[in-house]
Amino acid sequence: MTPRPTAWLNPGTLHISCTRQGDVDYVKLTESMIKTISENPDHELYQYMVPDKPSTMSYQFHWNYAKNKEDGTPDTNWNTAIANEAFRKSPSITD
Repeated sequence: MTPRPTAWLNPGTLHISCTRQGDVDYVKLTESMIKTISENPDHELYQYMVPDKPSTMSYQFHWNYAKNKEDGTPDTNWNTAIANEAFRKSPSITD
C-alpha cells in the first residue's frame, strides 16, 4: 500500500474520492462541513458521520472557601461545611 500525502487531507478540505475508495477512515471536518452533511440525510457521507470523542477528559471542582451572602456578611453555614474535608470529598462522579 502506498502512503497518501498528508497535504491531501488538511482540516479545511474533504476529499470525497479518498473516502469513497477507502483510503482514509477519518477526516477532521470544519464546522461548515459538519453542518452541511448533518442537515442533509441524502448527503453521500451522512451515514458515515460519527462524533469525534475527546481522547482525555478532566473533572474538576472549584470550591469557594470564603463565601459571603448577598448583604456582604460571611455565609457561616457554607464556610463551615466547606472547611470539612469529608464534605468536600462527598461529591462522586460515576460513569
